[in-house]
This record gives sequence, C-alpha cells and structure tokens, in this order.
Amino acid sequence: MMHERLSIEVIVLESDGGMLGKMHYKHAQDLAKEKGFDLVQVSKQGTISVCKILDRGKWLYEQKKKAKAKRHQSHLHSLKEIKFGMRIDEHDETTKVNHIKKFFLKGHDVRIVIEMRGRERAHPELAQTKLDGILRQIECDVKSSSQRKNSKNLSVIVKPVKPVKKKREKKHASVKEIVSEEKNNSNRQREERQTSSVASGDGRREHRTRNSLSSK
Repeated sequence: MMHERLSIEVIVLESDGGMLGKMHYKHAQDLAKEKGFDLVQVSKQGTISVCKILDRGKWLYEQKKKAKAKRHQSHLHSLKEIKFGMRIDEHDETTKVNHIKKFFLKGHDVRIVIEMRGRERAHPELAQTKLDGILRQIECDVKSSSQRKNSKNLSVIVKPVKPVKKKREKKHASVKEIVSEEKNNSNRQREERQTSSVASGDGRREHRTRNSLSSK
C-alpha cells in the first residue's frame, strides 16, 4: 500500500504557490526534505492530489486561524435586535424598520422587541397589534419564530423566507457579447463600403456617358 502511494503521481507546488509540475509522490517527498519542509496535500484535481512543499506546523496553525475567523464572521452575521416602544413616533418607527431591511440584506436574522411600560403592560394585545403593523412594513415574506411574551415586552425572531437581494447593477457585456458586437459592426462597415463603392462606380459610369454624348 505504501509502495503504491510512493509511486503515484501528484501535482506539486512550491511554498510560494509556484508550480513544480507533476511527479511521483516519492520524488516530491524527497524534494521537500531537501528543502527542509514537509509535503502536504492541500487539494485534489479530479483523481490527482495537489501537494505543497511547506512547513506543516505553520500550515496547520494558519488553517486553525482561518477556521476561527470564519466562525467569528458567522457569529457576526447571526442575530440582531431592534426594539420598539409602544409610543414610538412614525419617523423613528420607519427608520427602525429600514434597519431591519438592511440587516436582512446582510444575511442577519432579527429579533423584534415591543417594549411595554407602566399601564401599557395591562394591554398586551396592543403590543401584538404594534408588532403585526411592523411586520407588514417590512414588505417582504418573513418567517417568524420563537415569539415570546412576558410582563415587560413581546418579542419575535424574523428572517426572510427567501434571501433578500440587492438591486443588481447593469451587467457588463460578456466577452462573447463584445466579440459578437464587433463582428456585427465589422459586417455593417463592410456592407457600407460595398454600397459606397457601387454608388461611386455608377456615378463614374454616368459621368463618362454624359461626356461621350457631349463629344458627339
């Protein structure tokens, strides 16, 4: 089994990403040892392994560091919270609803909290009405979950049913479209030259005919 592994061919990269090409695994391993490094499989292209000559310990450290950063980024894009008071004015309410929409664009789920104070706590149904109105203002299909109600507030976690997409900017023409357009332009220019040439030839013939008649 070990002999088979040593005899297989692998694609080998330098530590800086430079391509060394395809070679037997044993040859690549010896080459790595000569340089004082390790031979590490970093990916696969079909059935062929892609190996890199590098410091294995440093590579493992970098991989852990990247994984930690990815987990941190995932945590940042998790749950946001927006609070509404029962007596919030219309302008502030609209501003907060717009914040919810922006969080959706960034991939966040949002916890909406309706805060009740003093005598407002005696009428939780009004908090529910406030929450329903806010959900209508979001203007996209949302999935609500984990609705909670206590003596002080009413809260619910919402997220879009489908990912909210930003308005797409006008796409740049693809290479195929550019080539096609240039070909069409070239054809039009050739047709125009041919038409111009025919018209010019007809004009010269007509001029010669008039001169011939005049001389007679």
